[in-house]
Amino acid sequence: MVNAGTGRVEAKTMAEQRFFGEGLTRWGEKLYQLTWQSGATLVYDAETLEFLEETKTDLKDGWGLTNDSSHLIATDSGHTLYFLDPETLKTDHKVDVADGDRRVKYLNELEHVEGEVWANIWMRNCIARIDPATGKVKGWIHAADLTAKELVKSDSLGRRYTMDVLNGIAYDPATKRIWLTGKQWSTVYEVKVVPLSSSPSLSATLDLNQVRRECIV
Repeated sequence: MVNAGTGRVEAKTMAEQRFFGEGLTRWGEKLYQLTWQSGATLVYDAETLEFLEETKTDLKDGWGLTNDSSHLIATDSGHTLYFLDPETLKTDHKVDVADGDRRVKYLNELEHVEGEVWANIWMRNCIARIDPATGKVKGWIHAADLTAKELVKSDSLGRRYTMDVLNGIAYDPATKRIWLTGKQWSTVYEVKVVPLSSSPSLSATLDLNQVRRECIV
């Protein structure tokens, strides 16, 4: 657990080395964490981070995880959002994600934000804003400038990694604050999402079609 005001790590826990931890969400008094390629789901106490049990979903893989207060919502590396029953962790229903007639693949880290599902696109500086009822992409968040800022910082610290990619979203509905981070990043950034039209310098060099070319794999 990280204090959002100070950046201080106040509590942490470690999974067994056989697991590669992926998406994490809170449901009630528990934290659920997917794992990469193992089929396992790890369950922790949300307050103490004490490990409670190992269980599993019916997904072929575990990537992103969030919830909408009715279901856990997960991804498995493809273009589909899986809505899981929180009690059984079985798929209740699923929705394919597309921008127009193009499937949006590699949906990774997820967050539920004001009725939308936000999804990082793996290895891209992109977050898709998805209508969870239809799977339609309502818009894109382009964060290349944030990634560039972090890479400069990583270089100054002598610690750049090949997986220094945008891959982390957090949202506080009480304050409407948004944070973004990435794999191996040293910083969690509080951000404000603004329309492209509000920045003349960016809108002169970037448009929706270019963003789509960068974001849709």
